[in-house]
Amino acid sequence: MAHDVLRQQHDNLLEQYDRNLDLLDDVQRDIKESFEEKFGGNAQQKGYLDEWLSDKGSLFRILRRHNFDRDKALDACLRTLSWRAQRHDFEDLALPIPIELFQCIPWPSSDFLGNPLLFLRLPDTSFATQQLKLSIMNSLELLRRYLHRLNDKEAPHLQFVWVLDLDGVSVRHINWALSEIAAWYFKDIGPHYPYLCGAVYVINYSWVYLGAWSFLKNILPASAIARVHFISAEQILDYIPQESLPRDYGGSLPSLKELDNPLAIKQSVKMNRRGSQIRKTSLPSIPIPISRLSALNPYFGYPAENSNGKPSPRGGQRHIGDLLRTLTVLFWLKWRRKGLYLSVVVGLCWLSLRLWRRWARPLPWRTR
Repeated sequence: MAHDVLRQQHDNLLEQYDRNLDLLDDVQRDIKESFEEKFGGNAQQKGYLDEWLSDKGSLFRILRRHNFDRDKALDACLRTLSWRAQRHDFEDLALPIPIELFQCIPWPSSDFLGNPLLFLRLPDTSFATQQLKLSIMNSLELLRRYLHRLNDKEAPHLQFVWVLDLDGVSVRHINWALSEIAAWYFKDIGPHYPYLCGAVYVINYSWVYLGAWSFLKNILPASAIARVHFISAEQILDYIPQESLPRDYGGSLPSLKELDNPLAIKQSVKMNRRGSQIRKTSLPSIPIPISRLSALNPYFGYPAENSNGKPSPRGGQRHIGDLLRTLTVLFWLKWRRKGLYLSVVVGLCWLSLRLWRRWARPLPWRTR
């Protein structure tokens, strides 16, 4: 039954793509005209923005998000174009990903419908909010480019199939990640990368994740909820052929760690103003601070920083002064409300005493 539903959704998507090719060409032409007016003289920006303009898959997904309303889709595409123009780091073929969330299975591995495969594993380690946001944004951009490259050879590949493995992931990390990035993603990032996910197969889950799922169901549209499927680790073979699965999941491919990740480009290639390529090596990662009060700080009470996914005390040492400052802050956070009430009561008592002393004095005409 699930196979029939997924196949029907897949066929409907391809049928929508074929039926709206003329509309897609019109929108693409209008965007290119606006693009030439704004960036025609800037060869550096034109180089990496033109790549997105030629990606019909991305334009189609935006069209679909706006129910194939030409005007609304055109406005959305122009907003995405302006947003991308501000992302100068997108000039690079390689983008920094501090937290490796996505493992893309090399093509031609695919699910039973021919969709490319993506494994999503949440690390059970401490990381900072900015690291998570940067990793998500850059990963989505690399996924879009990967689909675009596939469509240059075989068209159309419009969506990935995601396998979400919750094995060993704590509920605390999931709840923290959702609280930190949900609003940011749906407001700032999601509109630029709609419908990249065709289906999500969640494995190695348990009842302890029900709270996180309930939270997601309250913020996700019904169409997105319908694409999430909770299956057992053994059932994954019903949706993905054995020859397309890593050995970790009962397949015949090497393990995930042994497989090449098409998203992981070791060197960065950048277009200069003359249109030639400049190859450069990756820069060392900049340590990202972790709050001393963060639940994800393994050195709770001490300021820490995360570099290459490994948290450590700031400066390499833990100082008693940092701990005393943390204890002072925690004491204030716990007692500040009661302390405020006590201060108000003491202030009122002092004011009442002053007023009583003033009015208790004998009046001048009574002392004569």
